[in-house]
Amino acid sequence: MAIKFHPQRGAMLMCDFTDAFKPPEMVKKRPVIVVSPRSRRQSGLCTVVPISTKEPVFIEKHHVKIDSRYLPLSPFFQGHNNQCWV
Repeated sequence: MAIKFHPQRGAMLMCDFTDAFKPPEMVKKRPVIVVSPRSRRQSGLCTVVPISTKEPVFIEKHHVKIDSRYLPLSPFFQGHNNQCWV
């Protein structure tokens, strides 16, 4: 279901990618972080970055590890050593 508001930059949301992509792309529900500010010229559009509980095989400059202090208390983040990556 689409959201009816523009989330603030830094907000965490759950995003359902099951209908948007086809394997081998990501096809599941996953938390995301909003990285774009609200646009004055374009509504209904925001840029998000998915959060993963698995460390990348090859860590690149664009990978960022999120400190567990900044993660919400959510079942998604439990049992993964509080290690999350964007």
